Amino acid sequence: MASNGKSLLEAINDHLSSSELRLPVYSAVASELQSAVANPACSIDRIESLLMQDMGLSSHVLRIANSSFYAGLGKAKTVTAAIHRLGLKQVVDIAVMCSQREHFRSGDTLVAGYVERLWRHSVNAAFGARWIAERGGFRDQASEAFLAGLFHDIGTLLLLKVIEQIRSSNGAQHVPEHLVSAGPEGKARMSAS
Repeated sequence: MASNGKSLLEAINDHLSSSELRLPVYSAVASELQSAVANPACSIDRIESLLMQDMGLSSHVLRIANSSFYAGLGKAKTVTAAIHRLGLKQVVDIAVMCSQREHFRSGDTLVAGYVERLWRHSVNAAFGARWIAERGGFRDQASEAFLAGLFHDIGTLLLLKVIEQIRSSNGAQHVPEHLVSAGPEGKARMSAS
């Protein structure tokens, strides 16, 4: 029960229909990167320029380009070198993933565990979807498959954010485990009972 006597499901429904709902915002830089790379005339300089608008994204791209999975003979010291190593579409996928990471955090200890599992599941689904697309003859749609995997459970994230907001606004200290549970693949789901 929510602290005002309503069930959690009623509190969620009320919150979703109220003006209190705060949806996660999609990164403007990630959106611009996606648009730029969709243009056949897109240059590496344009992608580098966009990435440099967000130093956090730039550093993530460099870190991934220099990770043991992608590392070449030498260290990628510039964003341009990282783009050459990873490829334009891969860089955009990484930038989108890194920009979304912030939405998968919670200051509420109960919700944080579910959000972290949801993040790991979403990243795994994204890489798995891209792998299937590339090996299934849909290499041109691999980035779209990646995004579909990353965002396929966005409704679950919204639900967890609503639960977090309800808990912080009305002081609810407990969400019954049978209402919000994690399945074997780590997705949080809502039970009607």
